[in-house]
Amino acid sequence: MAEEKTVFPEGMPLVSVIVPTFNREHCLERALKSVQMQDYANWEFIVADDASTDGTYELAEKLAHSEPRVRVLPRAERNQGAAAARNRAMTAAQGKYLALLDSDDEWLPGKLTRQVAAMEAADESVGICFTGAKILKNGGPRFALDIPRKEWEKDPLAYIAIGHLPFTTSTTMLKRECFENVGGMELALRRGQDAEFFMRIFFNGFGLITIQDVYTVMNLETRKSRLYDKACQRQKFLMDRYYQPIKERRGTGLARRFASQLCQDVADRALRERHYIGAFCELWKSMFYHPANSFGSFKRDVKAFLCGILPFL
Repeated sequence: MAEEKTVFPEGMPLVSVIVPTFNREHCLERALKSVQMQDYANWEFIVADDASTDGTYELAEKLAHSEPRVRVLPRAERNQGAAAARNRAMTAAQGKYLALLDSDDEWLPGKLTRQVAAMEAADESVGICFTGAKILKNGGPRFALDIPRKEWEKDPLAYIAIGHLPFTTSTTMLKRECFENVGGMELALRRGQDAEFFMRIFFNGFGLITIQDVYTVMNLETRKSRLYDKACQRQKFLMDRYYQPIKERRGTGLARRFASQLCQDVADRALRERHYIGAFCELWKSMFYHPANSFGSFKRDVKAFLCGILPFL
């Protein structure tokens, strides 16, 4: 039976909340409650379950029975990663705006109203809006703040290319037009696919608007992960796809700084995982591409090295 298209009130653009999930039975309802607490009522909450093996999918169906704005997509037959789940949800979305929300994160009251107002008032070229985020680690009392900068709005492509535009995915609202224009997140990337997606949007001429207030809580569970191979894969993918286009459109300087930063990212992961030969090679390549950028990352390299050896001191 075909799903009926919901009719929403005029004057309030529909926001599609994009919620990929995998084995998040313990926190999915918390994410939904944070959306229900918004003072902006015109939203749909789209759950894309990535083949969970716990009770996440059953919980999502239960939530949909009590909340008509919840839409649960058919459960994936096999786990394909967050990019595939987000793409399924974005494809199914009916809203003018897509608001990304990881199922272990939550929003603070007022987020949707503030972002919709900002996007509606912005220039037509603006495609993405970031807000500030509070990052909680392992549920403890210590936290960090991730606050976007107004200066990013001047040239978001340049800032993201050189690694100076960090972001928290769950703060992001974008026009559905962006997704329709550039396509979905890259399935070949198992890590950093959201950053590549945003970079592609900026590369295609869409602008950025930032809100410095905190409207998102990111619940980060830190654990030792072996990500060196994925970092190398991401580096090769981004170099192959973007180095030459950036060089042709924005000049050699930005392209070489982009390449240098990719090398720094791999070196950082290599130092944390004690791949010292690989780290040395990447640091040398970073120096070759852009010496100033390489020296500017010295403190970061020292921190990554210490993180790698401290467990053994």
